[in-house]
Amino acid sequence: SKEETLRILQRRMELLARRAQTIAEIEADLVRIEAEVDLALENATLGPQATCVTGSVKLATTMLESDLFGASQRDVDALDASYRSAAAEQ
Repeated sequence: SKEETLRILQRRMELLARRAQTIAEIEADLVRIEAEVDLALENATLGPQATCVTGSVKLATTMLESDLFGASQRDVDALDASYRSAAAEQ
């Protein structure tokens, strides 16, 4: 019982650390997106002389490690794959 409690607490600590990392990445994404919007607005005010602003919002959160679900990750991936194939058939 004590070992299981320790394992649970350790997993919670891992998740808290990952959560802090995710929040930091989201904040960095927001700063970058705000800068892109500011640049687009500034370019829009320049009129025809404005350079084209092309951008894709690639969030750092999509690059997080894939072990979010621990031992159940393989099952989650299988479900995702089946949902994707079902959606593609429609």
